[in-house]
Amino acid sequence: MPKQRSEKEMILNLYFKKYPEVLERILGIVDLTQIELEIPYGRKKIDFYAVSKDKRVEIFVENQLSPSDEAHLKEKIMPILQSLQEGIVVWTALRFDQKHLSAVKAFLKANPQKYVNFYGLELHPDVMQELERLDH
Repeated sequence: MPKQRSEKEMILNLYFKKYPEVLERILGIVDLTQIELEIPYGRKKIDFYAVSKDKRVEIFVENQLSPSDEAHLKEKIMPILQSLQEGIVVWTALRFDQKHLSAVKAFLKANPQKYVNFYGLELHPDVMQELERLDH
């Protein structure tokens, strides 16, 4: 990943850490705790990790500051979904290719024993402009 994108991604991660109420509002929860950034998970790192104290589930957030792609789907999102029995997975991207979302939906439908909520969040262009500004 280019250095510039890494810095913008870290800015977004820090924003979510400083203002967890943004994610809480989106996810419909009110109690994110144990927030950590860039934690090891398998051979990769998870951008943002938290636990819902009330629901007692783990929350994994993968931030992608470009359109969704096969690499993020296969190397980040699917391994999380495969390893989780219960939890919340959030994938942010500039926009989503419908086939990537369909692959996630098909996986979850084929594995009804998993209690995983998935959220695909598209980043508003204003967010990208603000990240660009903060990066400078």
